[in-house]
Amino acid sequence: MGRNLMRRRIRGIFCLEGDWEKDLTKNSSVRPVLELLSQFEPCAPHIYRGIGTREEFDYFMRKWVQKTYDEYPVLFMAFHGKSRAVYVGDRRRKSSTVTLDEIAEIIAGRCEDRIIHFGTCSTLDCDSRHIKKFIRETLSLIHI
Repeated sequence: MGRNLMRRRIRGIFCLEGDWEKDLTKNSSVRPVLELLSQFEPCAPHIYRGIGTREEFDYFMRKWVQKTYDEYPVLFMAFHGKSRAVYVGDRRRKSSTVTLDEIAEIIAGRCEDRIIHFGTCSTLDCDSRHIKKFIRETLSLIHI
């Protein structure tokens, strides 16, 4: 896809962010960066949601691929991660691990002309066949 075409299509960022610290009095977040980007031309408007549970993650992933949010084709996932997975909520619970396969299942075939940015440690640190499978199943572009 040509550089000018991509520039026209990328309008906004849909950000899902987990907790970075166990201590909730610490305010680590990517949100100030999003707010800064939205103040400059060409601006990058954003939708931001803090995610604390697997249910919230699934809910907002399904929201992002709805036609209503076509103006926000960039998904920025800001979570802790491990190879082929992201952590949502309390990492001590098995349900907090969401695998690439599970993410692909949630948004399967609905990400054409959308970009997924994994702002996570190690999620894409895996054999390239897993990444290619994810791209095939979601029809997305991935940014590391």
